[in-house]
Amino acid sequence: MPSVKLLVRTVLSLAMSAVFVWLSLRHTDVRAVGRAMAQADAARITAYVVLLLVIHLVRTVRWGLLLRPLGQVPFKRLNSASAVGWMLLMLLPLRLGEFARPLLIARPPPGGGQPLRRSGALASVVVERIVDGIAIGVLGIISLRMLGRSAAGNYVEFARSASVLVALGFLTLCAALVLAVFFHDPAVALADRLLRPFSPRVAARATGMLDAFIGAVHLGSGWRLISFFALTALYWTLTATGLGIVAPAFGFTALTPLMLAVILTIQVVGVMVPAGPGMVGTMQFFTQAAAPHSRTPSGSCSSSCRLAWGPSSSSPATCRSKVCSAHRRSRTSRRPPPSLLDPQRFRERIGHGSRRVRPLQRTVARAPRRRRARSRAGCAGLDVGRAAARPMVRP
Repeated sequence: MPSVKLLVRTVLSLAMSAVFVWLSLRHTDVRAVGRAMAQADAARITAYVVLLLVIHLVRTVRWGLLLRPLGQVPFKRLNSASAVGWMLLMLLPLRLGEFARPLLIARPPPGGGQPLRRSGALASVVVERIVDGIAIGVLGIISLRMLGRSAAGNYVEFARSASVLVALGFLTLCAALVLAVFFHDPAVALADRLLRPFSPRVAARATGMLDAFIGAVHLGSGWRLISFFALTALYWTLTATGLGIVAPAFGFTALTPLMLAVILTIQVVGVMVPAGPGMVGTMQFFTQAAAPHSRTPSGSCSSSCRLAWGPSSSSPATCRSKVCSAHRRSRTSRRPPPSLLDPQRFRERIGHGSRRVRPLQRTVARAPRRRRARSRAGCAGLDVGRAAARPMVRP
């Protein structure tokens, strides 16, 4: 039976990843992507890897603050459980690796040491996830609010809605957890009353786990709480900085801090979707949805970049990757700028006093009359070519 459950989970995760991989690659030149990866700036990639090590250190120390009420944990044991746990989070499907860290830190070390309660270790991970969810939701709301109309595109409304939903969802979980901690016995009794009509055995087991979980939720002193929130802010700041370091290696330049915050928000919200190992598909699709690009003269968005940063931003980002550049050239060559099709806008932008632009103004103004002349000539059975060739007298 466990093997069947594992098989079903694996198939579901691979199917989810396959869907997002298809959505990511359906309008993408894979060869151009490969060439961009081969031509990436190695120095920036190296700096990004070094920064990832710093981010891992900050994340590990922050988790240690949540585990300190359970007992003294040496840094070696903490770092080992954190590194292996995050590796399993990437490798296991459907984000099942979330349970790896509490299980690894709870078992006694090989050389002997104090074991930790599993409920307490699990509670530390839950608190960490709730705080991270609130932080990323609020970050997305504030960043999109400050960008205003500078952010546009097919996925900007999704980004706004997702940021609000994530923030509200995790705030609701936080409020429920706080109420459960302050009203411990009523919360356990309420859970037992709700589950007992379905199965008394399940109700007894669930209430026992809930009792142990609520009792293990503890942040410690006020200074420890302040340190935890400070490390949370540092963790997400370094993560956004890492995006700012690695993005120019692939052609994305002039990314402002607000743009990096929005890209990070969409990435994190996207990888919350359970998918296959390595977050394959979800990471690529939502990163692609957040990738900035230069807007074409027609105002259309590139097929491989879904979130546009408009020209009203203080420092618009420019996508210089070969895929987006080729797409912009093809779209621009097919359709002339709209100002040349509107005589009034052309006069306003160029001016009336220049002799060099007057023939072009006459040509644009005469175009509708020539089409009407061809239509009348065709209806009367006359030669269309001669009718079109006759000079038009401008009133």
